[in-house]
This record gives sequence, C-alpha cells and structure tokens, in this order.
Amino acid sequence: MALCSALIMGACNGAETGDPNRDRTPPTVVEVNPSDGLTGVAIDRVIKATFSEPIDEAKIDTGSFSVSGGVRGAFSFLGNTVTLTPSEEMAYSTEYTVTLSTGITDTASNHLEATYSWSFTTQNDPATSPPEVIETNPAHNAVSVSISTSVSATFSKDMDPATLTTASFALDHGVTGAVSYANRVVTLIPDSDLEYATVYTANISTFAADTSGIHLESRYWWTFTTEADPLSPTISLTRPTDSAVIGDTVTIIADVVPVGGTIDSVVFIIDGVPLASVTASPWEYTWDASGEEIGSLHSITATVHDSDGRQGISGLVFVHYQWELLATDFDQIAGVPQDVLRLLYRSTDSLLELRYEFLNEWEDVINDTLLDLGVFFDTDQNAGTGRDTLAGGLPINDIGAEYRVIIGLHGLDAFAGFNPATDSFEVIFDVTGFPMANLPDSAKFVEFGLYWADLDDTDSLDLVSMNFTWPEVGSDPTYVDWLPDQGNGHVTIRRNNRYLGGATAGAPALPGANPAHRTKRAIPFD
Repeated sequence: MALCSALIMGACNGAETGDPNRDRTPPTVVEVNPSDGLTGVAIDRVIKATFSEPIDEAKIDTGSFSVSGGVRGAFSFLGNTVTLTPSEEMAYSTEYTVTLSTGITDTASNHLEATYSWSFTTQNDPATSPPEVIETNPAHNAVSVSISTSVSATFSKDMDPATLTTASFALDHGVTGAVSYANRVVTLIPDSDLEYATVYTANISTFAADTSGIHLESRYWWTFTTEADPLSPTISLTRPTDSAVIGDTVTIIADVVPVGGTIDSVVFIIDGVPLASVTASPWEYTWDASGEEIGSLHSITATVHDSDGRQGISGLVFVHYQWELLATDFDQIAGVPQDVLRLLYRSTDSLLELRYEFLNEWEDVINDTLLDLGVFFDTDQNAGTGRDTLAGGLPINDIGAEYRVIIGLHGLDAFAGFNPATDSFEVIFDVTGFPMANLPDSAKFVEFGLYWADLDDTDSLDLVSMNFTWPEVGSDPTYVDWLPDQGNGHVTIRRNNRYLGGATAGAPALPGANPAHRTKRAIPFD
C-alpha cells in the first residue's frame, strides 16, 4: 500500500512521464562569459554560463562543467547563471575550452540536447609582453582642443620613468615642455600655449620601456586639432556642394568673413594638396579635373589667412568626377510630375552605374510621394527580340528589351511581375529581377548599379528609360515622361569604354552620340 500511495502521489504531482503538463523543454545556453573567441582574458577571471532556465545544482560538477588545462574550482549559482571560480590562476597566453555536457539538466530533469563548448585566450604575461598605450588625452583625431592643453598617454603596465623624457615623448611643430610620469601615465606640459587651428602629432618612441626593460614594439603616435582663434576669419565653401558630380572643370567658390583683420589670401586645397592661393575677391578657383579617373572621389577644402597671421579652415566637401552625360530631357516643364533633367552613367568592366537627376525634387502627385523609375535594356541590339510594349500596349520604343529595372512601388505592368494577389513585384521582367528601393519625395537624384554579368555579360547594350505614373491598375497612364525624349531614339552604353553609341535610323542624334563628339560632358549638379 505504501508503494501504491507513493505512485499515486507522484502521479498527482505530475512527475510521471505521461503527464501532459510536465515540463519537457530542455535548457539552452543563452550567454557565456568570457565570450567565445575573446582574447586578453585576465588569468584570475571567473567563468560563467547563463541558461534559459534554472539548472539542477546537483548536476553541476567538474565532469559536466569542465575547463581544459585541468582548471578546477568552486561552483556558485545565482538565478539561471552558474559561475566557476578557479582555485588557481590560469596560465598566461593560453587558450582554454569550456565544455558543458548533456549531463546538465534543469530542475525538471530535462537534459541539454547537445554538448556546448566555447573557447577564450588569456592575457600575455606582463613580464614578457611589451607595454602598450591604451589611452591618450587628447584622444586621437580630437578637434577644438584647448591651446593650453597638456598631452598624456596611459600605458598597459608600469613603465621605467627614465625612459620617458623629452627625447622619447614629444609634440611636433617644435613644441617644448616638461615630461613627467606617475601611475602609468606620461604627461607633456608645453612651455607655452599651442597654436590655434593647428593639427598636432604626438609621438612616443620605442625608447620607452617598462620596469622589466621591455620596450614599445613600435612608435606610437596620434593627432589632434586645436581650437580656432576666436578672432580668426571664417570660411565656407558654397560651390560645389557636398556629393556633387563635377565635370572637366569646376569653379570652387568660398564665402569669407573677416573678424580680427583684413583678408590676405584664400588657399584652395584638393585631396590635401594646396593648388592655388587667391589674394583678392572674388574668392574663387577653377579646378581642371580633366585628368582624374572617371568615378573617382575627391575632397575639397580651403583656408583663409588675415593680415594678423590668423587663419580659418572650411569644412570638407567631397565631389565625384565624373559621370558621363548620356542624355538630356528636352521637354523639361517645371511642376510636371516626374520630369527628368538628365541621365548620366559610368562603366567598368564589371559594373554599370546609372544616375538620374530630376528637374525638381521628386513629387508623385497622383499616387503617393515615392519615386517610380522604369529602365529598359536591350542586350543584343536586336529589336526583334524581347519586349517593345508595356501591359496594355503602351510602346517602349523599338529596342526589344530583354530586361527591365523598376525602382519604386509602382510600374504596375501586370504582365511583367506585379502580382495583385500579393500586392508586390515578384519577377520583374522576362529573364531576371532586380531589387527595388523606395525613395522619398525630397530626392533630387537617384543612382543605382548593375553588374554586367547580370545582363548576359554583354559588351554593350541599348537603353531606353521611361518614368511613369499610374492612377490605378488597368487605367491609362496620366503622365509618362520619356528619356531619351527624342522620337524612337535610344542610346548604346558600351562596356568599359565611356562614350555614347549612335542613334537609330530616323531618330535625331542624341547629345554626344556622334563618335566625333566623345567628350566628357558632365556638368556640376547642385
């Protein structure tokens, strides 16, 4: 009877295997510390594993929670976390692996489903490893630093003060001062204030050594920029704007405001190299960029100097040289939705990039405020293959397009990828599809790239693009803006050879389409 009573009590408590309310979810490891792959771990670090639920403490021992290298210690428990505190320090520069076996169970006797392991590596022996600089003041690349600042560096270990002198720790620009060391920090106090608006480089040489005589492995340096003189003139670049696309020549214009003295000069700096000093207003410089590589990125800045020797510096502006002008839309009408200013492109052997620039900020007044752009490609220059109409019969010129790229939400060519059932595009055009991106109505240009390999890896392709708005599925387009907007003409983009192809028979020539006019035609776009 006692046995039956025990069985009945067990059944009543839900302990029997067939009880549907019994916890059958195995525990999992949700976090470990030190983390997997961590290096530089202190040799006296405790080791922790956090589980998804409380663990049966009786099942935790050196067999179920083991550490390589014979690490032993005491286990403690807090919430779902098990902590192993090693009884001895671990070895330096050693990789340890922690293994949690399936012998670990939760309080309902559910085992880990699989063995769990991770590894970490302990710190190097300070007695044999070189010292390192772990912090600086000012920080590297700090700006607007006070001219009365001191300069300091903190090391990873105790240093020999005799190796930290003005010979091993110095500032450039001829700065002199006193060097002191205490509590792993070396400090340089300049004899006088630093110069305004100046980039300084601090250096600690490999002569610096720790108390064991181990030197820095390599020279350590960092830079910072001091604050501007409150009486310095100010300067800003008004043209070109940041991220502008420039052509062979671009006029750089600076806005200058004198403060403490009259303006002596403005120096224009391209890619860190001073190219021109202008000594009278207007503060402008025309840069000849024709020798640069198409598609390259360049930085522009300028400094202003006054009669009292003060200077100001402008912010950086980055410009792209250049996109090739492919076509210009000649029916530009202000206020008309989705009107295109021009189309540019650049090409390498592997990538084709297109850039559309709009007459105004994009505004789709009929449906929403998202840009919708359709681009059609003919890869075999054969008008008899591919498609020549949209759904509903609207022509897309005579190129016989094999590919169509849509950017935006619309397009709504129901026979070419728009699935009304899912309200989404699934297969964009005949052969392949491209991702789509929504653009805000503040967009004034859009850029996207295609791999030539995704376009049958052809040597060239014909292009006709069309920007369109549909009031609703199945109705006639309220407004269609063609580019090129010249009859049934289209242009050829040649792979890795940046010039325009010829127009089709009977169509007017496009800008630059004549091979004799293969000049770089891009202009600044602000």
